[in-house]
Amino acid sequence: MTASGGKTAQQSGGLQPRRGRTTGDAGPPPSGRPRPSWRVLGLAALMGGAGITHFLAPAAYDMVMPRAIPEELHRPLTYGSGVVEVLCAGLLLNRRTRRFGGTLTAATLIAVFPANIDTVLSGGLPVDGWLGSRTAAILRLPLQLPLIWWALRIRRDGG
Repeated sequence: MTASGGKTAQQSGGLQPRRGRTTGDAGPPPSGRPRPSWRVLGLAALMGGAGITHFLAPAAYDMVMPRAIPEELHRPLTYGSGVVEVLCAGLLLNRRTRRFGGTLTAATLIAVFPANIDTVLSGGLPVDGWLGSRTAAILRLPLQLPLIWWALRIRRDGG
């Protein structure tokens, strides 16, 4: 009984809201661990997807390699960078390694930037259509900057 003489929800057999939950608040997942933010999930999906495509379509990445790198190293470097990008995704998804994942992701994006510059200087990619043009290569350059910022923000905030 309550102080006013009425029955509590438990005594009357009624349902009680779960402790710590409010309407519209899903709360932590059943495991009790916090879910990654949309920011983390988005960057992890982008890095993981890009990493996987290094194995599904390696020739597309081989042609982006700077001219200064010997051709026999293109495929091993393509696969290696794919492994690093998948690793970045995994590190971002794990709460304990997320900050390091943000750092490694930013470093990876900075490391591949010279290949994008070389693509511009060489006149684009050796593929037909607008996507292989020098104009498309120039337009891709500034896209790296928000991705680097995104990774560094995850590093700073931890998610």
